[in-house]
Amino acid sequence: MCVFALAALILYQNCIRSDDFNSRTIAVFSSTVFLSVFSKEQGIAILPVCMFLEVLHSSHCKLRNKSAVSRVLILTILTSLVILFRLYISNFTAPKFTELDNPAAFVKDPVLRLASYTYLWLINIRLLLLPYSLCFDYSMGCIPPITSWADYRLLSLPLVILLVSITPYLLHKLNSRLLTFGVVLGAMSFLPASNLLVTVGFTIAERVLYLPSVGLCVMAGAMFVQALRYYQNMDKIGTAVLVIAMTMTYQRSEEWRSELDLYASGLKVCPQNAKIHYNLGKVLSRIGDVDAAEHNYWNAIRPTFAVAWMNLGITLMNQGKYEESLQAYRQSLRLRPASADCLFNLGNLFQKMGQPLGALDAWKNATRLDPAHTRALTNLLVILDELNQCDEVLEISKKIPDSTANRVASVAFQIGTCLGKSGRFPEAERRLKTALQLNPQNAMYHANLGVLYQRWARYELAENAYLTALALDDDPGPVLWNLKAVQEKLNRTRNDIG
Repeated sequence: MCVFALAALILYQNCIRSDDFNSRTIAVFSSTVFLSVFSKEQGIAILPVCMFLEVLHSSHCKLRNKSAVSRVLILTILTSLVILFRLYISNFTAPKFTELDNPAAFVKDPVLRLASYTYLWLINIRLLLLPYSLCFDYSMGCIPPITSWADYRLLSLPLVILLVSITPYLLHKLNSRLLTFGVVLGAMSFLPASNLLVTVGFTIAERVLYLPSVGLCVMAGAMFVQALRYYQNMDKIGTAVLVIAMTMTYQRSEEWRSELDLYASGLKVCPQNAKIHYNLGKVLSRIGDVDAAEHNYWNAIRPTFAVAWMNLGITLMNQGKYEESLQAYRQSLRLRPASADCLFNLGNLFQKMGQPLGALDAWKNATRLDPAHTRALTNLLVILDELNQCDEVLEISKKIPDSTANRVASVAFQIGTCLGKSGRFPEAERRLKTALQLNPQNAMYHANLGVLYQRWARYELAENAYLTALALDDDPGPVLWNLKAVQEKLNRTRNDIG
């Protein structure tokens, strides 16, 4: 987003200097603006910044020609088109967020809500000026909103009002066009994320400070040049600041190298953030540290955080704590009853508990909610096969889209197996071959194709399938016995012919 926005800004500045804004330039400029907005909606802020450039230029040159008016008119039209197109993409509806995403937006008192917003603005300014104690996610209790008139953070409202009031006076006093441009660039580019125009779905996000940081750099450069006139050692101070900034950037980049380091660093800044605990729990569970994963999942539990309850259930299930896992899954489903993932995991739990009918019911509900949930669908077909309900498998297969049946090996395999058991050999062969095309290294698929050919009395094909299965799997199991039976049949047939 920043690259496209800055490209548009530089292009527009060149157009002002050359007083040339022809159709080719307009096309390139519009393209960079659209690319900026589609990268991130915040990119639209570059258009009012370009308008402000016209104001600065006209005040400097004391010239208001027709070309400047036409450029502003084009900017206005382009802004309207970008907004309309973006609204069209979202079907002219505002996105919906929960209190966990942006608690400040749900404060009922309008003054306290505004104070919560201004407090967040000050934190963003602090992050720009002093980027320490950074966190990849500031939601879910990391920065609680202002809900009481006794909260000292309420002072942020008059402080912001004072800053907004005094800034124009100071800029006028300093009489620096570059400094003024830096302030406007920073403020304008932050405006879409301020909650003033539209409610955003986050508390604080470092990514929205990329473009405002350009404004800060412009201001810093202007002030540095001014300071050099009065302080001889200013260049040394500037070098020291750059070295410190580079060191902090390197340290932060190191934290982003692994999920474990990133989430651990996030907890140091936001120990109450449920999402960080949840993500850390997932990582710890993946690397096998189930006790630490369970601890973090418990810390992630919030009254409306359904996914945390589900992952806690998975961890408890893997630890053999089936009853506790069942309660966690049920709590997750109470919060989000239409969760196919949770129903899939609930089915896995019932299977581990030796309750196949419970698993069957859970997987049926999961596939009803999400027909494309291939893991639940595969498990459903497998358990129906195990319960000798191949007729139901074939009935379900009629409703499975071809995009799923022909692209998911496990689904094609299970349907083919039941077709074979039902005596529909040609259809079964087609399904099993589809499964093998998708997963040619699966020994079980080759073995079942051999079983199909053996039932079909196509013994040479059965022999080839069994030999392939044995070549892929060192553990022969029943495949070797089936192979011997087929080879005996073939030998008898050859002897009879001889």
